[in-house]
Amino acid sequence: MDQTKINELRSEGKKLFERYGAGDDWPPAVVERLKAINDELGAACKAGEAADSARRFRNLENGMDTPAGQMRHPSAGGGGGGAYSGKTLGDAFVASKAFRDFDGHSSPVAEIETKTVLDTLTWAPESIRLSRIEPYPVAALGIADLFAQGETSQATVPFMEEVTFTNNAAEQVEGEAKGEAALAFEEKSSMVRTIAVFLPVSRQLMDDVSAARSYVGSRLALMVRSRLDSELLNGDGVAPNLLGLLNTPNVQNQVKGADPVPDALLKALTLVEVNAGYACDGVCLNPADWRDLRLLRTADGQYIFGHPSAVTPPQVWGLPVATSARLAEGTGLVGSFKGAAQLFYRSAMEIAVSDSHSDYWIRNKLCVRAELRVALACFRPAAFATVTGL
Repeated sequence: MDQTKINELRSEGKKLFERYGAGDDWPPAVVERLKAINDELGAACKAGEAADSARRFRNLENGMDTPAGQMRHPSAGGGGGGAYSGKTLGDAFVASKAFRDFDGHSSPVAEIETKTVLDTLTWAPESIRLSRIEPYPVAALGIADLFAQGETSQATVPFMEEVTFTNNAAEQVEGEAKGEAALAFEEKSSMVRTIAVFLPVSRQLMDDVSAARSYVGSRLALMVRSRLDSELLNGDGVAPNLLGLLNTPNVQNQVKGADPVPDALLKALTLVEVNAGYACDGVCLNPADWRDLRLLRTADGQYIFGHPSAVTPPQVWGLPVATSARLAEGTGLVGSFKGAAQLFYRSAMEIAVSDSHSDYWIRNKLCVRAELRVALACFRPAAFATVTGL
C-alpha cells in the first residue's frame, strides 16, 4: 500500500473519531467503516509502513494520543507516553470495550475512565431570565372612577352650595297672595392637595434595562392612585389631606340593625333620594361585605344574587358595586357619586426623573417621582349615606 493511500485512511479515521469520538452514539455504519480502516492499516503495518504511519499519527492536530472519545491510545501507554507499539488508530478502536460490545446492530456504548468530572456544578449552564415581573399584590382600584372628573387651574375649587330650599308652590285662589319660595346659598371650597411618591434608581439600571423605565413609572403611579382612593374615602381634611366622604359633615347614615343587608342598603338609597333629591348611582363595599352579600341564599339553598357560574357584573338594587379594601369592613357607602361630587385635577399624573436630589448627581443615581394634584368637591353631602353594622 502506497503512502498516499495510508494518508487517506488516516485522514478518514481522524475525521470519524472527531465526529463520533464521544463513544456513546456510534452508528453501526461508522463502526463497520472503522473496522475496515483498521484492517487496511493493519495490512500496511505488516508491509513495513507502520512506523511511518505511527509518527504521522502522533503529530496530528489536537493530540491524537488521547482521541476525542477519551479512549487511551496505545502510544500513551500506562506511563508517560512511551514508544509507539506499532498498532494503528483502528487497533485502538478495536481494542476498546465499545467495539467488543458491538453486536452488529445496536450502537456501541463506551465505558470511559474518568478522574475529574466537569459538570454543571463547576460550569453552570447559561439561563436567560424571563422578562416577566411578578408585581407585589395590591388592592384593586376603583373609587376615583366613581366620581365625575374635571380640571381646574386654581389652587382652590370654590363653589356655592344651596343650603335653603323652601318650596311654597301651591294652587292659587283668585285674588289671594302667591306662596313665597326661599333659597339661600353658602360658599364652600375644596383645597387642591398633592399626592406624591419617589423612588431612588441607579442611572445604569434605567439606561441598561429598558423594561425598568416603564415598570418603575407604572408602579409609582399605582401607589399614588391607591393613596388617592384611600383619601377619597378616609381623608380627614386636615392639611395636606383631602376631606374624604366618610368624614364630610352632613353625610347621612343608615344603621343596619336587624335588617338583612339588602334591606339596609335600600333604606340608605331611600334616604338619599328623599332628603337630597338625588338618585344614587353607585354602592361601595368592603370585599368581605360584598362576599357575604353574594353568598346570601334562600331557605332551599338558591343563591339570591345569582348562581356562582353566572357571569354577571356586581350590582345590588340595579346599581353597580365597587369593592375596596380601603373601606372599613362592616361599613358601606351609597350615593350620587357623579351627580353630587366631582374630582378636579390641577395636574394629572406626572412621572418625572431628576438627578438633582441630594448627592445623586455624583453617585449616578436618579430620583423618579410620581405625583398628581387634585381636589374633591362634594356639592351635596346629603346625597351620600353610610350603612353601618353590616
